[in-house]
Amino acid sequence: MSLASAYAPCHVRIVDFATGFALDDERLERVTIAPLTAPGRMQAAVFRLEPGGRIARHPAELPQVLAVLEGSARVNGEPLRAGQAVFWARGEEHETTTDGGATAVIIEGEGLEPYSSAAATT
Repeated sequence: MSLASAYAPCHVRIVDFATGFALDDERLERVTIAPLTAPGRMQAAVFRLEPGGRIARHPAELPQVLAVLEGSARVNGEPLRAGQAVFWARGEEHETTTDGGATAVIIEGEGLEPYSSAAATT
């Protein structure tokens, strides 16, 4: 039996996030969003911040992770580069800015917890 035949066939759902759209939201300055999931208990989207872009200070409505894929940003003044992520618990105030531009994935949802490398080794 081949490895391919060991799995049931599945439907591949490709989501094109190459382009996004700007929301009419005063918290978003020079930011476009490309949703990856429909709104629900858990949601994810690609956020592209143009140079000088900003997601204004606001509280996290749900536990949330922002992972920088490209470029760099500042979160509450702290630098964050590609390959790094930040976690916010519900209600935590935060602001994200960038001088040179950044692409990030933001995931939010009930029950979201930050990864702990210590927990992975136990």
